[in-house]
Parts: sequence; C-alpha cells; structure tokens
Amino acid sequence: MKLSEHKNFLKSKEDYNLAKSFWNDVLWNINSDFKEYVINQYRNNEEIIDGNPIFSALYGNHKAIRIIQNPTTIQEPIFTSWINKTAIGQNNVIELVIMLQPNDYLINDTIYLIDIFLKNRSRIHLNQKIDSLNKKYQIKWDLLRSKKIIKKFNDLSIIDLNNIDSIQSLEISTPVLKDFVQIVAIENNYINVPAMVIKTPMSAALQKVGNSVRNLAGVVTVKGDYALAKTPSVEGYTRRVKKGYNNTANFKRSIKSNLLKLNKQIDHLKRETREVRKKEN
Repeated sequence: MKLSEHKNFLKSKEDYNLAKSFWNDVLWNINSDFKEYVINQYRNNEEIIDGNPIFSALYGNHKAIRIIQNPTTIQEPIFTSWINKTAIGQNNVIELVIMLQPNDYLINDTIYLIDIFLKNRSRIHLNQKIDSLNKKYQIKWDLLRSKKIIKKFNDLSIIDLNNIDSIQSLEISTPVLKDFVQIVAIENNYINVPAMVIKTPMSAALQKVGNSVRNLAGVVTVKGDYALAKTPSVEGYTRRVKKGYNNTANFKRSIKSNLLKLNKQIDHLKRETREVRKKEN
C-alpha cells in the first residue's frame, strides 16, 4: 500500500483508517513489540480524525514514537522530526516525534530514522540524522515555496520586476485592485507559515520576502484598516486610500517604496533558488 493513495485521510474515515494501518505495518515490520499509547477520542468515544497523531507506539516503558500526519500543503513543512521528553503513566519516556505529509518519497528516510532510534545507537548519531533529514526536507520545502511565490508575483501586472518605475503611472483600477487582493492572499497563504525548522540561506531569503510582502500588504490594506478579501469597488477603495493617506500621491509613493524593497528581495530569492538547485543537481 502507498501512503500517497490516502491523501484525503482528513476527509475520509476509510482513508484515515488505511493511513493508520500503513503506519502500524511500518512500525510492526521494524519492531512489533509495541502498544499504541495515544487514543484521541471525543466524549462519546468517537475517534478524533486530525492526524495528531495518526499513530503512536510505546516500546517498553521508556521509548515511544509519535507520527503526526498533515495534509499535503505548501503551508506546512514536508517533514520534520524532534526528540521529546514526556511522561506516560509513571514512566519518563523519550519520544521520537515525526511530523510529515503523505508523500511516498519520505517513507525510507522515516523508517531509517525510527530504526536508529529503536536500536539504541548513539544519541549523537540519532541527533545528527534528525538534523540531516530536517535540513534536507526544509530545503525541499523552501524550493516549493520559492517557486510558488515567484510565480505568483510574476503573474501580477502591477509588479513589473523589469521596470519597477512603471508604478509611477499607477491608477487605482479594477485590475490593480485584483493585484492588491492577490498580494494579501500571498501573505496569508505562503508567508504566514510556521517558524522555520532549520535556518538556511534560502529560508532566510524567504523570510525577507515575507517581511517585504507583509509591509506591502499593510499598504494595500490601507495600513491594515481595510479587509481586502475580495476586489472592492474602485470608488470605495479610492475613498479609503484618500482617508488613510490624505491623497493618492502619498499612497503611490508608499506602494513604490515597498515594491522596490520587494523587488530586491525577490531577486535575492531567485539567486538563492538557483544556487540550491545547482547543489541539488
């Protein structure tokens, strides 16, 4: 069975149970001497289907594994893992926590990490492997986000990355407002993500783009006062701009200033992306 066949596990009870069975089989094949120790249920004993955890295994009294499965999304890390100290009953337990998305290419690395943890190899070796895998998949996640963010901005007519001075001719129109809505959507969907697990040059570049996008979103939402969830009327938005910035000239200057900063950060992100791809190849 492939884990990727059950990507709808949060929407389908059947897929959820099959995903649980998948992880039960994985752990059983590594070491079958375990019992499940986290049972998430509502008061009526109905199972909570949220993937946290999708499966858990307690080995003896002092070691445990918790698998947290998230849906496939660019807003969450593809894979990350850590060691957690917890108490189960009267026992202090070392818990290996693995949080991942249902991608088949993650399985071999996950199995290897669990195997190292259970076979009492050195803690140094385990920590090195955790760091190595976290960094590996942080880079992969960074590449996915970078590609998506760059494409989103390249699709916006207001942001001409080859001729940023075109903003001087900005007139508040329906196409411009649609781009403003997209800028806010980019912040909500691709920037406001969990804190980086591993700091890399690329994650730092993404963070700088995020800061620039956040600042630009603050401008287009008229200093955060206007909920720009959908394209408003030109007249209504212009009135809000004049109220927030006294006149449209001040608004245009603020837009241009923030676009120049964003342009610089996107160029930097593109350079980092190229460097990472060279190393990956």
